[in-house]
Amino acid sequence: YLMMWGSNVPVTRTPDAHWMAEVRYRGTKVITVAPDYADNVKFADEWLPAQAGTDGALAMAMGHVMLKENFVERRVPFFENYVKQYTDMTMLVTLVEHPDGHGLTASKFVTAADLGQDVDDAHFKTVLWDKATGAPVVPNGSIGYRYNDDGQGKWNLDLEDLDPALSL
Repeated sequence: YLMMWGSNVPVTRTPDAHWMAEVRYRGTKVITVAPDYADNVKFADEWLPAQAGTDGALAMAMGHVMLKENFVERRVPFFENYVKQYTDMTMLVTLVEHPDGHGLTASKFVTAADLGQDVDDAHFKTVLWDKATGAPVVPNGSIGYRYNDDGQGKWNLDLEDLDPALSL
């Protein structure tokens, strides 16, 4: 599937439009989420005419369904491996008291600086919980490696032997 959402590719991204046409010829189903009938809608197999301003709620609902069906109700190995390698879902977040007194709510990512590590860009190096060692770990490739000399060649998340926990 190819979802076009928030960009009218044939008009606003003309140099990239041929990619959309090429994958359609190879069998890719194209879905367009747009409140109006635009140029990209006429090339789509399905048009989801979301009301203007509701696309954020639609995205949250879609994410909820994916998490519920592939993580909560049953464990899907492909899903778990994908989120471990390609998302920040495994990164730890701090919990703070909700301003309205509704318990705890997520705040910011836990960083190497929060663990007291004295390394370059510690405030930008996110932390995950390694199931193998039972300890917090800063994986290679988090955003803190992006902008210093130490991080050259470590811009992509490299888990090496780490086994990130998806929940605690």
